[in-house]
Amino acid sequence: MSHTLQKRTALLAACLAAVPLLCALLLSSPVPACAARQAPAAERILLFDSTVHIQPDGLLSERETIRVNVLGQNIRRGIFRDIPVRYKLGMGLRRRHALIVQNVLRNGKPEPYAVEQRNHVLRILIGSGHAMLDHGVHTYEITYTLDKQIGVPEDGKEALLAWNVTGNYWDFTIDKATCTVVAPPGVSVVSATGATGRPGEHGTTFTASYHGAEAAFATTKPLPPREGFTIFTRLTPPDGLAGPQGFAAVWADNKLFFAGIALQLLPLLVFALLWHKFGRDPHGPVVIPRYEPPAGMDAASAGSLLQNAPMPRKRALMLSIVHLAAEGCLTIETEKMTHVLHATGKPSSVPANRQVLEELFRTGNTVQLSSYNRPALSSAADALQRSMKERYDTPEIRRNNTSKLLLCVLSSIAALAGSVPLVFAGDAGGFMAGAASGMLLLMAGLVPYKILSRRFSIPGILFSLIFFSFALIFFASFNRHAEANTGMVIVLWNVFLLWLFRRLMPAYTEKGMALVNELKGFRLFLSLTEKQRLQMQDQPEITRERFEALLPFAMAFGVERRWEDSFKAAMQLRGEDSTNYGIRWYDRGFSGTEMRHAGLGAALGSSIGASVSASMPESTVSGSSGGFSSGGSGSSGGGSGSGGGGGGGGGW
Repeated sequence: MSHTLQKRTALLAACLAAVPLLCALLLSSPVPACAARQAPAAERILLFDSTVHIQPDGLLSERETIRVNVLGQNIRRGIFRDIPVRYKLGMGLRRRHALIVQNVLRNGKPEPYAVEQRNHVLRILIGSGHAMLDHGVHTYEITYTLDKQIGVPEDGKEALLAWNVTGNYWDFTIDKATCTVVAPPGVSVVSATGATGRPGEHGTTFTASYHGAEAAFATTKPLPPREGFTIFTRLTPPDGLAGPQGFAAVWADNKLFFAGIALQLLPLLVFALLWHKFGRDPHGPVVIPRYEPPAGMDAASAGSLLQNAPMPRKRALMLSIVHLAAEGCLTIETEKMTHVLHATGKPSSVPANRQVLEELFRTGNTVQLSSYNRPALSSAADALQRSMKERYDTPEIRRNNTSKLLLCVLSSIAALAGSVPLVFAGDAGGFMAGAASGMLLLMAGLVPYKILSRRFSIPGILFSLIFFSFALIFFASFNRHAEANTGMVIVLWNVFLLWLFRRLMPAYTEKGMALVNELKGFRLFLSLTEKQRLQMQDQPEITRERFEALLPFAMAFGVERRWEDSFKAAMQLRGEDSTNYGIRWYDRGFSGTEMRHAGLGAALGSSIGASVSASMPESTVSGSSGGFSSGGSGSSGGGSGSGGGGGGGGGW
């Protein structure tokens, strides 16, 4: 009994020891053929064969044979083929190709298909939405023509066909790709090469050969999804094979684009016609020097009228204060890095200055130019703006022609409405991105404008700098897109035209032009050099009183330095010392060095202007910041994915 039990135990141990050996044997043995046929398979392109016939005029006649394994996974009703027919050249320009589908077969029989334009590609959708394909191998044959695929390198001795045979955007593996290029009669193939891989790669898993008028290409390894096969064929002679080159080709493909750009000249034409009829100033007489300003005119109004442009309210108030001091109506004292104005009790003979004087000293005879007295200074600035507008911004002085601006705005809107579909066909989003970038940059441009025009505040500058930074970031994110750049240029062009229209359309009347001519003559007198003055007769002597009385006008005209030079020359002729000259109504004296280098008028304007700016807000009257409402007068090769053809496809 014990012997039998021992035999059974030994047999069981032997069986257990044989199990691992048996498993290893089964795993290492070949799989039977029937089992291999039952294993899951993937949908793929078994063969992609392309035959390219080049016509004598350069037109390509292409036949693609695509053999696919259909399993009902991605390919249920058929396949689609995407072929690029439009390429971006920059600034919204495009290269366009005409693709005409001639025939589509499946397994040798006609197959339903539809052609759809999808952005830059033409999609050939093959199959019927009402029928499902049988599983198995199906062979599709697509025949089409495509123009403008032959290029001519710079030397002009040969023609080049760079052709992306398969495209790089298939969803399936391509087991094998072949291509045959047939040149027209009288043309020979002189070289043949290619590239495989993803776009830009230079894979060499292909063969290429040529003889006479034919070239043959074939891949030597399967192409995974998103990899393609591109061939490069040189032909000679190139005569007649290549279509228009250079600008002629650009013009042929972008006639609508250029029509849309030309449409942007419409606002300019409308503006030119309106300006010619309504915006030109009357012809004035010859300007002669005048020794006095027009009666009753303040310095701020004189500067605005002569420039025919609004004057910043802070600068206008500074000039009015200096003018009041020159009249003897107030004195200016420096105190703790600011200025204090003291009323003398003398009334002003200038209407605008009288209103400023009344508002400044409404509550007392002393006003410090500080934020503490901001209400009084703002009231004085507002009163000055109202007076300037009431006296000199009237229909008797000039025509603002504001109603004509509406015609220019309407013409810009019409030009934009017509241009956008022509220039940005299929990519209106590019125009919107460019328009937004342009407007942001315009708004960000307020930073230098505010600095140069002295109309800035610390919060305003900080906000503008932040805005400018975001604008640059926003623009940088779109400047790679041609449509965005073109859209920005178009928007900036229209904004510039409207700005120019607003600046140039106001025109003086006969009465206004006579007043401006007086001011021009007065400025001419203030800006004469000493040599020019010596040639004049009967001119009044430049005394200390006369120099100070006319200094505010010289500051308004921007010729204070020349006026000071004339005064110093007059002092030297009288034997007076100008090295330590002091203005009677300003307690701070100016040394000869300051007069020689900085200029008395410039130093005075800068000093008082800084105090005025620091003590006043940026608010304006009736939406106007100035005294007036508007302003005045082919390669030989490349990587995979390059060249024509290309695209890709998939199943549906």
